[in-house]
Amino acid sequence: MQAPPLSDGDRAKLKEEYESIVATWPTLGLGATPPPTLQQWIGARAIVVCRPNSSDQHLSDIRLFNAIEKLVTNFRLYNFNLTHIDTDGRQFIDSSQSMAEMLVSNFKLPHHFTKRFSELFDYYQKSLTEVVNSENVGLTPLANANLIDALQRFIGRTAEAVVEREVDVDRAIGRVEGAAALLLRANVISRERAAEETDQFKKVARKKK
Repeated sequence: MQAPPLSDGDRAKLKEEYESIVATWPTLGLGATPPPTLQQWIGARAIVVCRPNSSDQHLSDIRLFNAIEKLVTNFRLYNFNLTHIDTDGRQFIDSSQSMAEMLVSNFKLPHHFTKRFSELFDYYQKSLTEVVNSENVGLTPLANANLIDALQRFIGRTAEAVVEREVDVDRAIGRVEGAAALLLRANVISRERAAEETDQFKKVARKKK
């Protein structure tokens, strides 16, 4: 069936949809399959856009949700986790809601998909501590030592970036505080050690302003 002529508004909408699909294509679990070209996308979607009361859009929305759901539910099969990193004090449910709203907005899905995405993320996401302490990941003393060493090297590189004016002092301090907080939540370092590392970096960084 040949697609009817598109209005400028419909063509702009299809182009925006296409750009969103291409941006997320690598995350959809389709392997090496390339995304469609813009013309292929417009050709496939034009009839749907111009056909009144079509159920094709509804089916397309469901397929998109199912693809993202499959990606999330299959993380563990490939040794990945949906990990919630609480760097700003936000709870699981807040982050899940924000992520769900972002997906619905970007893909222009019906509003009811927000609840479905939020529930999906709530169920499968884990805290950093849960991931670190899971029986499949458990950290050994050697792993702890390696993580502490990595923190020290990260602090050193960040200090160099301050000297070279590649990053401002406040942002550099934020990065170091974030890195120390991650290791603290994973029980790799103590609260005192985290405070010591960040306080020492603050003193050094501010001297280099």
